[in-house]
Amino acid sequence: FFSDALVGAGLVGLLSCAVAAWFLVGRATTPFVRLAEDARRVGPESETRFNSGSSGREIERLQTALNDALGRLEEGYRVRQRFLANVAHDLKTPISVMLAQSQVMESESASLEEFQQYRQSMIEELRRLRGIIEGILALSRANQGEALLRRTQFPVNTLLVQTALRCKAQADSSRVRIKMSLLDSDDAGILSRDLDLLCTMLDNLVRNAIGFTPPREAVHIEANLADGHTRI
Repeated sequence: FFSDALVGAGLVGLLSCAVAAWFLVGRATTPFVRLAEDARRVGPESETRFNSGSSGREIERLQTALNDALGRLEEGYRVRQRFLANVAHDLKTPISVMLAQSQVMESESASLEEFQQYRQSMIEELRRLRGIIEGILALSRANQGEALLRRTQFPVNTLLVQTALRCKAQADSSRVRIKMSLLDSDDAGILSRDLDLLCTMLDNLVRNAIGFTPPREAVHIEANLADGHTRI
């Protein structure tokens, strides 16, 4: 009887331990199952956040680390989207300029001087396109932002005159005039900057100004020196 009692108690104890272990393991793995379900819902446009539903210290630390990693991934995705939008805009601008100039050159009233100006402007736009593509390739290889800059020295007056020339076709088609106020001397305003990036910035500003200027009005481009700085 004593032996049978010991065997029965042992079996009951083993069964109780198995039930308790199954219950404890189930409770311990539930937060991980929830985190795995949250991970399956993560996508580029989703607003999923990891929530295990547990108050355990280690689980909360894991949940916080996963949410932080997800936030970094989302920010990287947004940066990539902005970068692609900017690249598309920068590539579209020179193509739009060359298209507008080509349409003007088709006109029988265009003079020889205008043909020469537009031809030179189209060459510059093609060089800009090449520079943009080279910049994208450099960006994919560079680890530091300073390595992307190609600094050259050039006069501010030349920069503004070339900007006005590149935007002239759009201004003519919109019946908008471009007026410039240059520095007194080319030697007074020498910049050492990345010419391609600066041209892109100024061209975007001037073209946006032309687009929002009523016909027969003017877009003013002015350069002056103040406290050792060049203001455009």
